[in-house]
Amino acid sequence: GGLDSGESLDQYRRNPRPAQSLSFENIQFLLNDDMVSRLKSPSPAATNTPAVAAPTTGTSTTSPNSSTPNATAGTSSESNTKSQTTTEAPTLANQQAMDELTIAILASQECTGIWDEIQALVTSEVLQIDRDGTVVLRQDWQDNVGASILLDGHEKGWFKEHDPGNSFCLHEDMRTLVPDIWTRRDNGWAFADNKPEEGVEFNENEYLDIKREYIRDYGSHFDQIDGVGRFGGATE
Repeated sequence: GGLDSGESLDQYRRNPRPAQSLSFENIQFLLNDDMVSRLKSPSPAATNTPAVAAPTTGTSTTSPNSSTPNATAGTSSESNTKSQTTTEAPTLANQQAMDELTIAILASQECTGIWDEIQALVTSEVLQIDRDGTVVLRQDWQDNVGASILLDGHEKGWFKEHDPGNSFCLHEDMRTLVPDIWTRRDNGWAFADNKPEEGVEFNENEYLDIKREYIRDYGSHFDQIDGVGRFGGATE
């Protein structure tokens, strides 16, 4: 949950999205109900379902007693069938492949960076990825949320003690992190069931110093990007 200013600087240098870009804002309009349903269902390979060829249109069946006009006609018929096959609608497997590619692009650093966010939360032991690829909260996630969530939540009034009406529409488990799991003490944050003499898990002032350094470097980084666009050269 703490900020490493040097590591964070490297991360946002690789981030092409400007600050306040709200990159998650319109994702809901790109994921329609059909795509979500396909993504939630198992793939054909996973269910061992044999592939079934899609029916073609405009073809006729020939009875065993009918005669074949000539070889040229047969070749023409085969050619027409192949032509019709190439214009078939996408199979379910192809649709699922395109769906997964769309998700990969949306999750990429160039688009939203959500995959980097997920990886960071997995590393912080807040999330875990199940065998089927589902991203879920760890059972002990409340113990690992870190300083940034607690401080931001306290500052912005996310928690239940400051927002009884849940104006931020947060999950109840998130709203009760403070004071059920964590408590704020004079010099930092500690687990609610710890005795005062056991100290705190992190010092708030130390964290805020690192945060200020991060914000300063963040601003300098994007000032340099603006400089390239406005004046044709970057400053070192």
